[in-house]
Amino acid sequence: MKRCSSWCWNRQDAIEYENEATTVRIGETIRKKRPKTSKKLFRIFSRRDQTCQRTRYPEATLIFKAVCKSRTLERRGVKKEYRIEVEIAGHTAMWTRPDTGDAPVSYLAPTFSAAKGIFESVCWLKSAVVRPTRVEICEDPVWHTYTTNYGGPLRKADSVRKGNSFQLLATVLVNVCYRIYADVENALEDKAPSEASGVYIRAKINGAHAYQEMFNRRLIKGQWHSTPCLGWKEFVPSYVGPLRLQSKPNKSVNACIPSMLHSVFASSSHGTYEPTFRQSVEIREGVLHYAK
Repeated sequence: MKRCSSWCWNRQDAIEYENEATTVRIGETIRKKRPKTSKKLFRIFSRRDQTCQRTRYPEATLIFKAVCKSRTLERRGVKKEYRIEVEIAGHTAMWTRPDTGDAPVSYLAPTFSAAKGIFESVCWLKSAVVRPTRVEICEDPVWHTYTTNYGGPLRKADSVRKGNSFQLLATVLVNVCYRIYADVENALEDKAPSEASGVYIRAKINGAHAYQEMFNRRLIKGQWHSTPCLGWKEFVPSYVGPLRLQSKPNKSVNACIPSMLHSVFASSSHGTYEPTFRQSVEIREGVLHYAK
């Protein structure tokens, strides 16, 4: 049996593709003759209970072509790029500037870490690393004063003892819309391997390809790993999904940010607290490019 290292449906299911003369099972490739059939059939095998269920799947041809194309590129030594994109919009957003102290002010656009968090709120895998490349600002920036009462553990001891809240004043963005793009790469190391990630490594599964397909599928269905947000958790978006035709970069937005937070942790997962900043970050015609 020959393993297919360029595709993964999910952690527990395998998909068997049947046509006139070829059967391709995700994880294994088996060639055998079969009678001609007018319909493409799939068998979804559950590794848990070893049950089998026949079902039709409308994207059979696209999936099969993606498997073949990816394997062909790998045999030729061509490095394939796995790119993903998402559009997110909402009534309020807060991309906190660390230099604004206890009355925080929002950046004009999400930071690298915030953009990465938006992608990972849709889909998260240990075998893949998401690296945002650019963000497009689709609406005119409008700042607004936002006041809330904070009752968390960072209050003064006297306030905690008396049950007093801390009134937090912030300057947020309202009526925002962003189109965010990213590249997906295979994770070079796994600092906290689990049983599931060990299966991925032993099977030599292409984590970047798996992430791309899982992300696009979950984005269309509206499935989340965690609830997406626009900076602060209370700022939930009004739209998260594929790019819409009516959304375009706002070319009137041009700015230069003297210092902008890039990332908070040293590595993609299980990293130490090590914030990094970029200097003289430019936004031209509504587009901000993140450093590679």
